Amino acid sequence: MPDGTLYMVIRQQGIFSSKFPLQSYPFDKQNLTVAMEDSVYGTADLIYVPDSFENRPLTINERISLPGFAIGNPVLKISYFSYLTLFGDLRETEAGDYARADFIIPIARPWLATGIKVFMPVILIILCTTLVFRVHPAYVEGRLGVAITALLTLVALQLTTSSGLPEASYMLLTDKVYILCYLFIIATLMQVVRTSSAVHRDDTQAAQKSDRNALILLLSLLVLGMVFVFRTSF
Repeated sequence: MPDGTLYMVIRQQGIFSSKFPLQSYPFDKQNLTVAMEDSVYGTADLIYVPDSFENRPLTINERISLPGFAIGNPVLKISYFSYLTLFGDLRETEAGDYARADFIIPIARPWLATGIKVFMPVILIILCTTLVFRVHPAYVEGRLGVAITALLTLVALQLTTSSGLPEASYMLLTDKVYILCYLFIIATLMQVVRTSSAVHRDDTQAAQKSDRNALILLLSLLVLGMVFVFRTSF
């Protein structure tokens, strides 16, 4: 270069992998990170300085697309990292710092499209379950059949949704939503069994009143549970 410095261009191509935190799936936001660090020279001999061209030290090709994700603005983060070891070098007396450059590309799933795809079937199952309370209490078998079918459909839907996700040792947002829906359907089944005794006593009005109260209570608890789950998952 004109000032005597050396100019070098490096092109690196490879496969970089990392496990995504999926606690907030399907509304999770992830970072694609490539970290660069010199394996020989410490900060006393080598540091990284970001490019100052148009205040954009890091850019990506505008033609790059990632199906299922929206790509945000890339970020370059330069920091210093210290290893708590001397790597067996007897000439060293203390651990030194190494310059590290993190190339970070934020990505996020489109919340509206993803939310509709993941939760619309769940909403439809819950709506079908609520129809149990609109069926006359005398049709116990039919009411039980609707609720049990909804429960089995919800189980199959959860298995299908989780089949495309990696194994995780923690609960996802979708898992918590499914648990709340399971509890709602099971509570509906318990209400049907409870009102069946009133039907056998020919007390249909009491059974219908109990169904109305149970529907309001269960829907309220379901909504409150969903609000709590979503607030604690972000």
